[in-house]
Amino acid sequence: MDQNRSKVQSENQKQVSQILPTPNYGSNEEMNSNNDWSETRKEQDKEFEDSLSEDKIREEAKLAKERKKLEATSKLESEPSSNEKSCITIAFKLPRRCKTSRLSRRFSTSAKADQLFNFLLASDELNKIKNWHLQLGFMGSANSIYRKDGDKFLSDYGLSPRGLIIVVDDQV
Repeated sequence: MDQNRSKVQSENQKQVSQILPTPNYGSNEEMNSNNDWSETRKEQDKEFEDSLSEDKIREEAKLAKERKKLEATSKLESEPSSNEKSCITIAFKLPRRCKTSRLSRRFSTSAKADQLFNFLLASDELNKIKNWHLQLGFMGSANSIYRKDGDKFLSDYGLSPRGLIIVVDDQV
């Protein structure tokens, strides 16, 4: 009986092995290709994370520009009407990298120089230029206007009733 039992067990094992083959854990080549795939995946994940962080930095910079523009717009005084006697019309000559070559706007004679900067920051014309200052454009004048000079009145610069101000790109 023991022989019959052994014979039956042996046949059962054959049948089971035909139905459920023994697992193949792969050759060394297959294992190396799996490691290569894993390394490739890690590299792709890292590149994706880097791309996401770059996008986040760009988005934050864009939002900072928008906040700066909104702040400048909110600080900008309303433009006086053309028939008002106490106003100064200023033409701004823009750097070559700008979309347009000139901008023009009326300001009150009692306005401060800071209004010039607010007007230019509120426009989209100087987006490509990071560092700039203003220079009075009439003959014999080498006066520059910087952001720190924002408390001076426009009438102090002799721009009345019309004036030309050159926007100087400090990066050139």
